[in-house]
Amino acid sequence: MATSQEPESHLSEHRSPAAPSATPFSHRQAEAVTGLPASRSAPARRRPPQSKIAQRVIPHHLRPVALRDELIELGDLFRAYQQRTEPDVALLANLHEREARAFTTWANVSGIESLRLETRCAEQAATAARFQHQQRTGGIADSDGPVVSRPLSGPTQGDHARAVLAHVADHTPLPGPEARLLVLMLTLRTANIGTGNLVGQDLTALGLTDPEDLLEKLTGRG
Repeated sequence: MATSQEPESHLSEHRSPAAPSATPFSHRQAEAVTGLPASRSAPARRRPPQSKIAQRVIPHHLRPVALRDELIELGDLFRAYQQRTEPDVALLANLHEREARAFTTWANVSGIESLRLETRCAEQAATAARFQHQQRTGGIADSDGPVVSRPLSGPTQGDHARAVLAHVADHTPLPGPEARLLVLMLTLRTANIGTGNLVGQDLTALGLTDPEDLLEKLTGRG
């Protein structure tokens, strides 16, 4: 006996819609939603270059402005002087005199007492440069008159100069003409001013092959 079967009911499957894929959030979307431009990181501000004189930083806020301009100009002039191939001690003395005046004003307006030490150093450097200029020109510079010549006119002065030359020739700690020339210059400078003080331009003017190496060897010999 045949049995009847109820037809299977076909249930429609309920499918959930696929989740939309995530899209990266852009600045333009932010502008569309808020109506305001998206914030962007501001570029870092570049600091203005520091100006220096005598290893001191010149403050940007230093007033009066004329003082700050003078200090900056002097720093540039000193650096330019160091690049010269020939010394000009008269110019160097003028720079140090301006430096002393500028540091005095700086100390007065700022109240920094250590700046007065820089003033004294500049004054001493100006005096030494003036004296070197007098020695090189063979006279004494007078503000109201011409240079006064000082030749070796006395009978004992020539003998003294020859004795110095003979001493240098016999007692130079290093061999060679360049060593004798450098020792001679140091000896004459010491005899005149009491100290054998030389600046870089002095060594350059001698035309030595390697003045730094020669000076280091001489100082190593005591």
